[in-house]
Amino acid sequence: MPLTPLKHILLIDNDEDEFEFLASAVEEIDRSVTVHFVSKCDRLLLASLPMPDLIFLDINMPEYDGFHWLEGIRGHGYRDVPIIMYTTSRNQSQVDRAFESGANLFITKPNKSRDLVAILQELFLQNWGSPAEVTSAFHERGAYHLCS
Repeated sequence: MPLTPLKHILLIDNDEDEFEFLASAVEEIDRSVTVHFVSKCDRLLLASLPMPDLIFLDINMPEYDGFHWLEGIRGHGYRDVPIIMYTTSRNQSQVDRAFESGANLFITKPNKSRDLVAILQELFLQNWGSPAEVTSAFHERGAYHLCS
């Protein structure tokens, strides 16, 4: 039985290995959820994808960093699409900037599959129909920044 009504997750990252890692962990939880991958700003590819239920967004990318993407997504009117910064960084100034720019959560990429599965299971149980409420609930628990 699926843990979530999520159907489409979009990973924006320059590393295809991260896509494989995330897609494998998602499949372990719910095979009905599809993970899509974008590594650069390709308008035709982005337009061909279904509207994501969640966006995982890396920060450290060569051409356009995650903050550029985040501001672009929010600036184009996608205020209700949940965006989770998904990066190797643990830098508090980046965490702060992410939330100031409109991210819903910040996750430091785990090294172990079981840790990613545990994080995803928690995320899949959230009511992403109200991203601001999810962000507030994590903030109240002091868990804005999820890491293994």
